[in-house]
Amino acid sequence: MPKVNLTEHDATILRETKTALWRLAEMIGPTGFYPVNLANQIQDILDKVEQTNTASPELIELARQQYQQEGYVEIDDNAEVSEGKDQGVYVQAWVWVGKGEE
Repeated sequence: MPKVNLTEHDATILRETKTALWRLAEMIGPTGFYPVNLANQIQDILDKVEQTNTASPELIELARQQYQQEGYVEIDDNAEVSEGKDQGVYVQAWVWVGKGEE
């Protein structure tokens, strides 16, 4: 399965959907419609999201040391981290963009 990057809000929606599908499966019993299969697929996605969004404080600190410039590039303590294809990771950052003079 490819890596998945979701916001925490989207991951919460998926968790709630998975729970609703399990409840639906319990209510309707065995039929030709298998909400459990979909619930399991959602769980696979959530497992992957938790793997890609788990950031070690060390990686965030390293990103700050390498790139943070106060007022221009800033990195939050809870920044999302996604593994790259090589020996590195992508770390979510805030970048200041001035509007300029009008």
